[in-house]
Amino acid sequence: IVLRRQTGMRRAEQVDTVTAALAGAADGELTLRQLLDAISELVGAVDVRERLVQVRGLVRDGFLTLD
Repeated sequence: IVLRRQTGMRRAEQVDTVTAALAGAADGELTLRQLLDAISELVGAVDVRERLVQVRGLVRDGFLTLD
């Protein structure tokens, strides 16, 4: 799965299923913890520490924004 930015430098990032689900569902309605809990219900245990590192990278690269 590849996330692609449609603005700016138009970066692309290859991600796994959990990260893609997180990026797709992150619309500001739910907290990161709520999203990770919901995704873990669907795919099994999610390593929260590992995901935090990935989320920081997605924010740094402009795929996600903080509001």
